[in-house]
Formats: sequence, structure tokens, C-alpha cells
Amino acid sequence: MNQPVVSRYQDLETFRLAQNLAVKIHTLPLRRSHGEQGGQASALRRIARAAAEHIVAAADRPLPRPRVVRDLVWAQGACDEARVHLDLLRLTGALAESHYRTLHDGYMRLSRMLALLVMATQARGQAALWATLVQTGIP
Repeated sequence: MNQPVVSRYQDLETFRLAQNLAVKIHTLPLRRSHGEQGGQASALRRIARAAAEHIVAAADRPLPRPRVVRDLVWAQGACDEARVHLDLLRLTGALAESHYRTLHDGYMRLSRMLALLVMATQARGQAALWATLVQTGIP
């Protein structure tokens, strides 16, 4: 079975999902009744960018396996942090339930994809990372 060739990080499903979620977050219509919600929105935007940036760091240059795993774990941590910010914005009424559900589910999916990449990389190394990165439809 031939694996698709990935020549750039933009071809990776994990990067495309992370970037799509970051774009959605940057264009969110938030209800801003308190100054702190603006701070939460700013923190959410920052961490949304960080998830995509860590995926790029793991995939775009040849790194030793521990550094690849580290960057993937950091991307996964960014997903967790994004969900915390989404929860706070929803609970304070600054974020509509429909937007919350779409973004929360997206970050759950991305986190699962990253967990599989970490396991594959730890088990089999860099070659396994690229083989796993090109797969799509990860639950």
C-alpha cells in the first residue's frame, strides 16, 4: 500500500485541523460584558495559535525523536488549555453554546490525533510519525 507523500506541514491533517480551529477562534463573535472575558478571548487566541505552531515544530524539520514527541505533547497541552478557556467563556455567557460545541469537539478530535502520533513516534520513531501524519479520518 502506497502512503501519500507529505512534503510540507500544510499537507498534514493535524495541522489543517489546528489551523482551522485557530481561524474559527479568531473570528468568534463573543459577548463582552466584562473586561476579563476579553482577556480570556485573548488567551484563547494565543493558545489556538500555539497548537498549530507546535505541530509545525514537530513536523517541519528533522528533529531527534524526543524533541518531536515533546512538540506533539505541547500541542496536545495547547488543546487542553483551549478547552479550559472555551469552558470559561461558555460558563460566563461570553460564548454561544453552538460555537462552544463545535470548537470543543474539534479540540477533542485534534487531541486524540496528537495522542496517536505521540504513541506512534515513541514506538517506532520518525518514519512512523510521517506514516501516521498522512492518515486521515482519525476518530
